[in-house]
Amino acid sequence: MSTHLILNIINKIILIIFGIYILIIISIMGFSIIEHFYNIIDTLLLNDKSLIQLDLLSKNCFKNLKYTNKDTKDNIYKEYKLENNKLLDNTQIIRKNGIPIKYFNNNNNVMLDLYISDFFWKFSYKTYLTGSITNGKPSYDSIIDSLKIYKVRGIHLDIYSNSKNIGNENAIPVIRTDVLYHNFKSLDFYKSLEYINKYAWKRNEPLFLYLTLNFSSDLIIYNKIYYAITNIFKGRLLNKKYSFNGRNSLYPINKIKMTDAIGKVIIITNKYPTNSKLDLLINGSNTNEISFLTIDKYTPEIADYGGISSKYSPTDFIENTKNNIFMFYSNNDTKTNTLFNSKIDLYNPNIIDCCKYGVQFTMMSLNLPDTYLTDWFNFFNNKSYVVKNEKLRNIEKKKIIIKKKEIKKEIPTNINTGIFIIN
Repeated sequence: MSTHLILNIINKIILIIFGIYILIIISIMGFSIIEHFYNIIDTLLLNDKSLIQLDLLSKNCFKNLKYTNKDTKDNIYKEYKLENNKLLDNTQIIRKNGIPIKYFNNNNNVMLDLYISDFFWKFSYKTYLTGSITNGKPSYDSIIDSLKIYKVRGIHLDIYSNSKNIGNENAIPVIRTDVLYHNFKSLDFYKSLEYINKYAWKRNEPLFLYLTLNFSSDLIIYNKIYYAITNIFKGRLLNKKYSFNGRNSLYPINKIKMTDAIGKVIIITNKYPTNSKLDLLINGSNTNEISFLTIDKYTPEIADYGGISSKYSPTDFIENTKNNIFMFYSNNDTKTNTLFNSKIDLYNPNIIDCCKYGVQFTMMSLNLPDTYLTDWFNFFNNKSYVVKNEKLRNIEKKKIIIKKKEIKKEIPTNINTGIFIIN
């Protein structure tokens, strides 16, 4: 082999090596440039704060919405008619500190005590989330907005332990979803309650806290939840007769009187008993057969096949909601979510479908601006609660003898008719 040929081969090898080297350098620089641009985008657009603000834009759909037009409200009822074509009670209401305590029964001119089960309440679902459950993005702002903008009286929080080890003395309760998005972090339970307490009492109305306990029995976490609630909501806890799940159904949640609930916190959990101090605070739970509280899912099947009547007998269900509290939610967990369309395929429960059967708590995802959330706004007409029509309440029908121009003293009763005579 000639020297010239050998040199040509060597030169070609060198050129190939040099070309590979150049390609490697270009690749490294390319990846570096891509990473640099991603970091810029992540900083300016995809960071935690920006993503939360993107999700919270839904509140702009409702901030300036007007609810005072009577025709708008009446239109909501056209599709769902009761005997008197109304879902709400329009009789004269007696109020204390702005809270309806008793109402007039026009039929026999008596006043009847109101219970929390006699109302429809503004209730939020997974209040701490700005978007979907899958790859959730918890935010204190979402909790604050629920009270300041949406004026809810029902808040739902998912509670976890920040430790994987049961019995860890340093563990604390936190608020989160099962799977968090990107580098989002859990919310501190104590700090969340501080925000709730700060914004909840502009109106001295009852406040419901629904706590979903998503961890194995852990006395340390249960007790820390107890101390957080008692420390922050001092003086705002219900009478002890309503504790221990309504004293194990002697004073159940559905029979909490509005007179006892003014300015108080009502605690609902998905577990009872916890065999901890937390049981002292639990006013209602759906884990007991005689709890008078049912938490049910408004499934796609219910939504697509005729509403609640596809699952429950309408007449029986109305009778059931007269004596029990029902909570309906939509799970809103889907794998079709994307970063820029985190709410695709999600839906809220049909508020009117729930209310026409007397369901007290229709739990809404507040940052999902669908048609049902608009109906929810219009239905409550800028209020946090409304009195159910007497057709949807458990009212004992009694004939009352009324003496002319004479007022009788209050006559105590055990059900929705704590009454006194009026002229």
